[in-house]
Amino acid sequence: IYDHGISFDRLTGGSPRHLLEFPINTYQQCQEQTAWEWDGVSFRYLVAPSQRQTSVTNNQSCVLEIRSSSCSFLLTGDIDEGVEQELSSQLKPVEWLLAGHHGSRHSTGEFLLASTTPKTVVFSAGFLNRYGHPHQDVLSRVLSYTDNVLRTDQDGAVFLYETLNGRCESETWRTRQKRFWSKG
Repeated sequence: IYDHGISFDRLTGGSPRHLLEFPINTYQQCQEQTAWEWDGVSFRYLVAPSQRQTSVTNNQSCVLEIRSSSCSFLLTGDIDEGVEQELSSQLKPVEWLLAGHHGSRHSTGEFLLASTTPKTVVFSAGFLNRYGHPHQDVLSRVLSYTDNVLRTDQDGAVFLYETLNGRCESETWRTRQKRFWSKG
């Protein structure tokens, strides 16, 4: 990425040992209470106490909340239900929720769903991935909260955006780029 004209002087992430390949001097872990605003959109990291002490790299994932004037998105990384439960007091309702750990069986639990009450849940999972993500138990849990589920393994890329009149919209690559052999 840095060979293609994108430069940065700081990288923030959850598990530093995976980031040693980047040629930067400044690395920082996601810090509780770190918040910033950019172009009218606010960002903040949510950190559970156990995330600072765990050796489980998935649970070191950054959890990022993004809010505009009308829309909100929670990116959960690969945290499991235990960390989700610890974070539940910090969570607010969101328009969009990225399912934890690609929809693995021990993520996107009841505490997360009840605390965020998402209107749309996005599963980022590879087509025919070897782990079987998203897990059927997680899909069932999510569907008890919303029937608006987007899956990259079935829908391709997912586009989330706020319209000029403040509506939160979602669209998928396969609906934008319909092929003649596609239904509808």
